[in-house]
Amino acid sequence: CKLLVPNHIAGALIGKEGTMVGEIEMLSRCKMQISGPKSYFPGTYDRVCVVGGPTIQGLETAVSRIVQLLRDILHNPTKSMILKLVVP
Repeated sequence: CKLLVPNHIAGALIGKEGTMVGEIEMLSRCKMQISGPKSYFPGTYDRVCVVGGPTIQGLETAVSRIVQLLRDILHNPTKSMILKLVVP
């Protein structure tokens, strides 16, 4: 699963020393990677977040936690947001 994450909040999603990524990986049993600084999806200023794992349930858990973290970062759980999913 590939998601596009706005560059200005990618660091918060990663967490200090990767703590948020580690939490998501532990909860979901999936592997999560976010492209490095200035490594944007073509034509955007969004970084690529890749989540992969052995089960659909794990992917659902990981994506759900990512969405929850994005809402927390944006400080408005009721505001609508757009999640960009990259489809090959």
